[in-house]
Amino acid sequence: MFEAHFHTVSEAAAPCRAQPRHDLQAQQHADTQINTLPHTQKSTEQGLTRRLQSLRHACPLHAWAAPGKRKDASGKVREHWFLYIEYCTDKGARIWQKLERAQTHCSLDALFELALQTELPGIDSERTRLWLQMHRGH
Repeated sequence: MFEAHFHTVSEAAAPCRAQPRHDLQAQQHADTQINTLPHTQKSTEQGLTRRLQSLRHACPLHAWAAPGKRKDASGKVREHWFLYIEYCTDKGARIWQKLERAQTHCSLDALFELALQTELPGIDSERTRLWLQMHRGH
């Protein structure tokens, strides 16, 4: 588990079923690792990894979750889920987008469902599909 802190109100306060992208305030980062966790591994310490089929982009996605903590505006520590969606861009880079919700307001399964509808800026559906096919057994 890791701990992070809010400096302002963010997407963590948004309801789990929020659909608009502005409610998600996703973060993107370049990924330099070749592989992530195995698809079937379900360790609380390392998160939960799943292959998803994006309903918005019509391609498979690689997603993993990790439990963590956030402090709210009053300084109280709250349990959160952090979900990362990894995909390829048209330039071949692999990037990820983060979704985050309080565990008391959103189950892990509901967060993975939310990922199915998430807008992924710069996604190249075909490159993402090919990348995931190459790493099917990893």
